[in-house]
Amino acid sequence: MIRRLKKGGIELVKRVFRFYFNYEKEEIWLNDMAQQGWMMKSFFLGLYRFTLEMPGEYIYRIEMLPHLVRNPKNQPYLQFLQDMGIEVISAWFVWVTYRRKASFGPFDIYSDIDSRIAHYSRISRFLFPLGLIELLIAVFQGYSLFIALSGNGYEKQVLPTVFILLAALCLAFVILSTAWRSRKKSLRLTKEKQILE
Repeated sequence: MIRRLKKGGIELVKRVFRFYFNYEKEEIWLNDMAQQGWMMKSFFLGLYRFTLEMPGEYIYRIEMLPHLVRNPKNQPYLQFLQDMGIEVISAWFVWVTYRRKASFGPFDIYSDIDSRIAHYSRISRFLFPLGLIELLIAVFQGYSLFIALSGNGYEKQVLPTVFILLAALCLAFVILSTAWRSRKKSLRLTKEKQILE
């Protein structure tokens, strides 16, 4: 924990390093932190920065936008959210973290089934290609490992190659399983919608 002087007193700052591939679990964690008084102020590559404020003051939500964050097509939607009292805390690539004062009541981004289906579909369509790229990297590293083990003068490359191979396989598994879970949720909601119609 870091103490910083702030106008009118001392600001308590906490930095936490975490990676999430499941935005719903990340939302739960952010809201648990908020209940303890730690409000997220920024995020970059797994590093969260929190400041100590009144416990439970804000509710956090995370969304994957249909376009890159800086794309002008997102601006009317983001302006609409801002007009509703929703603040953008972090915007990275296609992911946005919002917060709104808890005193305004429940805070859900997706109030209807169609928008939830679209969101889960966007996530799965985004993650499946990334997972396949990681699998290709793993295949390439597997081939490199085979070459290194065949005794062609690349013996020193065995350990780094094994490390990269295992990391690529783990990352591919995590990304593809997250994409698959999002796809299953999208299909489940689509079936629910058809039953209701």
